[in-house]
Amino acid sequence: MSYLVLARKYRPQTFDDVIGQLHVTKTLSNAISASRVSHALLFTGSRGTGKTTLARIVAKALNCEKGLTPEPCNACQSCLTISAGNSVDVIEIDGASNNGVEKVRELRDNIRYLPTHGRYRIYIIDEVHMLTVGAFNALLKILEEPPAHALFLFATTDPNKIPITILSRCQRHDLKRIDTPLLHDHLDKICRTENINLPEGSLWMIARQADGSVRDALSLLDLVFISGQNKTVEFITDLLGGIEQKILLDISENVFQSNLTAILVQIETAYTRGIDFLKLYRDILKHFRNLLILKSDVSAKHLIDLPASEITLLENQIKSVSSLYLGQIVDFLFDQESFMRFSSQPRLALEMIFIRLLQFHPQISFDVLVDRLENLRQEIQKTGSISTVSQFPKARKQDSSISEKTAEQKPLLDFSPEKKASPVMQNSIEDRIDFEKYFSLLSDKNPMLAGVLMKADAMVEDLQEGQLKLVIGGSEFGLEQLQKHKKELDRFSSEFFEQSVEVVFISKVETADDKKKKRQHDDALKEEILNHPILKEAIRLFKGEITSPILIGEEE
Repeated sequence: MSYLVLARKYRPQTFDDVIGQLHVTKTLSNAISASRVSHALLFTGSRGTGKTTLARIVAKALNCEKGLTPEPCNACQSCLTISAGNSVDVIEIDGASNNGVEKVRELRDNIRYLPTHGRYRIYIIDEVHMLTVGAFNALLKILEEPPAHALFLFATTDPNKIPITILSRCQRHDLKRIDTPLLHDHLDKICRTENINLPEGSLWMIARQADGSVRDALSLLDLVFISGQNKTVEFITDLLGGIEQKILLDISENVFQSNLTAILVQIETAYTRGIDFLKLYRDILKHFRNLLILKSDVSAKHLIDLPASEITLLENQIKSVSSLYLGQIVDFLFDQESFMRFSSQPRLALEMIFIRLLQFHPQISFDVLVDRLENLRQEIQKTGSISTVSQFPKARKQDSSISEKTAEQKPLLDFSPEKKASPVMQNSIEDRIDFEKYFSLLSDKNPMLAGVLMKADAMVEDLQEGQLKLVIGGSEFGLEQLQKHKKELDRFSSEFFEQSVEVVFISKVETADDKKKKRQHDDALKEEILNHPILKEAIRLFKGEITSPILIGEEE
């Protein structure tokens, strides 16, 4: 006796046996009960979701000898022959191998004959999208006005290839992928029926490998069942070519710990085991996606195809990891997928991806930055100083025009002595405080002039013998604006320092001539380097070329 594989043995025979497609089975049952079945039904969906199976069940429901019923008996001659695929009234056609216009014309000629035993003559065309343009054209008229005794049941994995003229003549039913938990429960039920004992976690592995296909899941279960007794999860994983969840957890943990050596060792182990690196990479990407979902929303656990025990391990791993960093990792891995997919050396590509991944540091969220700045502001208000910020001056008693709020603000213009300060300024703490208050008071009395100073990138160099020297490092426009307001600046400076003060501008603005000279110098230096004999010899020896020469120190 030939062995009957599980996929055929447990093929659904009624609508109730079909799992995960309640929206379709309920609709078809109601249509049959009300005798409102369309003359052309189209079942679409990925492989192993039940398209052809549903077509056979509909055929049995319409031709069952016990009457038109959504629950065929599966015992009468009509039901048995349809299930076996040899009914004279239900003709199954493979659209991939019978896709010519001649076959459709033959079908069109035969459809006028009445059914032999059942009520309807039913044509089931699998992979109907494989028909040629001529074949589809031959179907048009007969689909528009078929004989009362004829029905068409189409199945396809790619409805986009079917002409719209055909789609408009069919009642379409979209079948969805089977959820991993539902597929796991279905496999568990079959294992109990078949007395198959498998280690914990292996059915989840099979369900994930099946990718929503019941047929694939049962085929994998068949493979595991015949592999022998005393099977372990590791053995089943190797048998199915899958990736253990522990490996993915170890990889993510090593990423969080920046342990590159451990990751390279795991890649070496995967290479030794013969694991498909592209599949490994996609499993890693999906693993980090699961971590990101858990970190972003704990209530979204149902979106992760893992048992509760493994979800708990994921939650424990990301307690100290920010969602921003996880999103950063997922973005990077997703961007590198094409690099991995088209690489002729996938192992090297995977190693390079992780080396680059560990080179960037976790980003800090905007909320964290705001909190840190707020804490810094509060500390400055309380203590008046902080280790990494210059001390804020208190207003002089005679400067009654300076408000308490203005005195607490850090000047936008940096007048601290650390930037090119003179020896006189370095030896006098009081001078530094005066310069800080100088800008605060100017901002309060003349905000426009203070803004011009800030945009001109002005910096105090010295105050000696009645001259306040300001170094201007901004643009020529900023320097011109300051020169226009020099008298106002002189008057304010004299009032502030209580002596006659003249503001002197020291320009370090890069003019158009300066930029032109620098560009000419860079071009000359670049030309000299490109014509250097050593560089030319290196290009000749290595058969190379210079595509974008950049000098050391030149901005890209």
